[in-house]
Amino acid sequence: ALKRQVQEGRQEIQALRDEVKTGEQPCEQPEPAAAGDEPEEDDLARIPIEDSQTLGPSDAWVTIVEFSDFQCPFCVRVSPIIKTLHEEYGDNLRIVFKHNPLSFHARARAAAIAAECAAEQNRFWAAHDAIFADNQALEDEDLATKIRQVGLVNFKKWKTCYDRQSPGGRIDRDQALAVSLGARGVPMFFVNGRPLRGAQPIENFRTLIDEELATAKNSGIPRADYYQRAVLED
Repeated sequence: ALKRQVQEGRQEIQALRDEVKTGEQPCEQPEPAAAGDEPEEDDLARIPIEDSQTLGPSDAWVTIVEFSDFQCPFCVRVSPIIKTLHEEYGDNLRIVFKHNPLSFHARARAAAIAAECAAEQNRFWAAHDAIFADNQALEDEDLATKIRQVGLVNFKKWKTCYDRQSPGGRIDRDQALAVSLGARGVPMFFVNGRPLRGAQPIENFRTLIDEELATAKNSGIPRADYYQRAVLED
């Protein structure tokens, strides 16, 4: 256990060194990407929402799909930015959360399972915030404590879900989707299908959102149909 903790600590230190160098780079899988695997800025990704957790109305003009990892320091850094955007754009913006727990973050998948089990009682976003509030404490006991604090109706039900790893299939599906999109690192965002990589400054999000919002409102497509027709079917 000590050896594992030391290894994880070294990985986090390296991640922070990379952050100092680049300012915007995400946590990434250690193996190199093949040429052409990374999504290009002009690529439009057709990402189904499916049963992923959402924040904001289904008929929002702009949808941000986020691929994230609860143990990634860059995902922690960008989380308040996403919350601010949700507050600023109101009903015009929908946030969709998809999981991509990286292999070298040993507790990221467990944290994802914990959050998804909380979602069964409509407490995903409360669990999301509690986990990110201290993502260095992600052992089973830590996660159980966080989940108790978010006010579940039935903790025993959550514990059964967590022990059985019931949401594992959803997390596997999200990861497979991330791979198909070339989204190796986290956080990774798609704004109405347009990629935005890493923990970017809020101004970069606003620029894409404003562009997409103007395009959507001038499209002649009813807002309830916009993501389906302009992003998924375009």
